[in-house]
Amino acid sequence: MVPDWHREWHTREDQAKLFQGKAGMECPLCGATVMHAGWQVPLVLAPDESTPKVARDVQQAAYWAAGNAGKSLADYLKTTEGQPFSQFWSDLAVRQAERNAANNPLQP
Repeated sequence: MVPDWHREWHTREDQAKLFQGKAGMECPLCGATVMHAGWQVPLVLAPDESTPKVARDVQQAAYWAAGNAGKSLADYLKTTEGQPFSQFWSDLAVRQAERNAANNPLQP
């Protein structure tokens, strides 16, 4: 079971696509495309493989971790909620995103 789908880790443009049902997001456990239109639960599998899949953004995730979890993204990815996403980005990409977030704290 995915403890948190972290839709907020998508760019605002991609969040709009998710909300409108024009795209799905990746299940961190199996890689399937899941739909979260209107933020309805439960999430459902995309109707077919032609449904666009939008990726979570490491920079959005770093801002979220600093502002909402009170820790670095690297540390958050070690938690129960963050662990399913720990393979989404390289260590280098996570560190760079954390530096960017620290240097631009007002940028979500």
